[in-house]
Amino acid sequence: MSYSETPQISNPPTIHTPAPTYSHISSTLISNTAHFITIAGQVGIHPDGTIAPDFRSQVSLALDNLSKCLDHAGCTKEQIVQMKLYIVGKPGEREDEEEARKELVMGFWGKQMPPPDTLVFVAGLALPELRFEVEAVAVAKVVDGDVRDIRRTSERFVHSDVGD
Repeated sequence: MSYSETPQISNPPTIHTPAPTYSHISSTLISNTAHFITIAGQVGIHPDGTIAPDFRSQVSLALDNLSKCLDHAGCTKEQIVQMKLYIVGKPGEREDEEEARKELVMGFWGKQMPPPDTLVFVAGLALPELRFEVEAVAVAKVVDGDVRDIRRTSERFVHSDVGD
């Protein structure tokens, strides 16, 4: 097998249809053993195009859409190497939303150690009703020409205060 710089572009049929200016997934074979996968920003839009009504449901649906994109690309969340999270507003402006985001994202990862991420507060997203977006980059191992699971072996770090 030889690797190619030509990305394979796709859109899962299980989530909303993207605007004509982008696609949901790009997968590029970067070596004989790995695919580099980028997932466009996922938001709280249902397959029928309706937007989830509140922040919490938008975060939940965006993470679900991300999982569906990963599945369509032949990998899992364990293969994510970096995420970017976007929230409309300013830090500290809506503490209840920040807590909901933390709870849902930590629930998404479960006991697994999350990858590096960047949290960005923005003035707005693609549609005025949207308040949250998540994008991801993954690296998937190729075995016998197929993408296979690569699981993180570490458990989530447990943070504790030492000495006080």
